[in-house]
Amino acid sequence: MREKLSADPSITGNFSFCSDAARQGFVLTVDEYHATYIHVAALLERCVRALIFVGSYDWFCNWIGIQAWTLNMKWSGKEEFCQQPLGAWLVEGEVAGKTRSAQGLTLAGWE
Repeated sequence: MREKLSADPSITGNFSFCSDAARQGFVLTVDEYHATYIHVAALLERCVRALIFVGSYDWFCNWIGIQAWTLNMKWSGKEEFCQQPLGAWLVEGEVAGKTRSAQGLTLAGWE
C-alpha cells in the first residue's frame, strides 16, 4: 500500500494524525480547543492587524472551517472583508495559494 501511495520508503513508522504525547502537552496546560475568533475580532477593532494562515489540506484547522469563521466573524470590517474575492497568492511568480484581505484581516492559504 505504501508503494501505491508513493510514500517515502525511508519513513517506516505508522501514521498518526495526532501524537498522544503532543496532545497530552496541550491538555496539561489547558490549551485545548477553544474559539479564538472572539479574540481576533477584538484585536481587529483595536486596529491590530491579523494574519490567519492555513494549509489547504490541514486536518483539524482546515481551510473550509477557517475561511467560514473569518467570513462570519462579527467585526466592523466584516462587510468589506466578505466583499473581497479570493485572489492568487504569488511567490516568485508562481501561485502558492489563495488570499483575501481587508481592514487589517488577511486570510492566506497555501496549496
